[in-house]
Amino acid sequence: MVEAGRTYLIRNKQTGTCLDCNTGNSWVRAWHDKGGQNQKWVLDREGRGHPWTLRNVETGRFLAPAPEGGDVGPKTPINTSDEPHLWHLSDDGGLLR
Repeated sequence: MVEAGRTYLIRNKQTGTCLDCNTGNSWVRAWHDKGGQNQKWVLDREGRGHPWTLRNVETGRFLAPAPEGGDVGPKTPINTSDEPHLWHLSDDGGLLR
């Protein structure tokens, strides 16, 4: 499992692409690993058992569902926000869901 306060590159197991924050706007997309700060995310939480926040290293913005406040499901678009959003992560045999 991940450790709170550490920086991670978040990679899709099936495609090999990484969670990439576009620095010119709030878009988040899957992109090839370029090693940039916009592909690094700090995962943090208040304590064990609490939901996580994901903050982009380059922009300082938080991963958020788009549109904000909408229902979240497997195909929900994501972007970034100045406000932290909470995410539930679970360990699936060494992978995160």
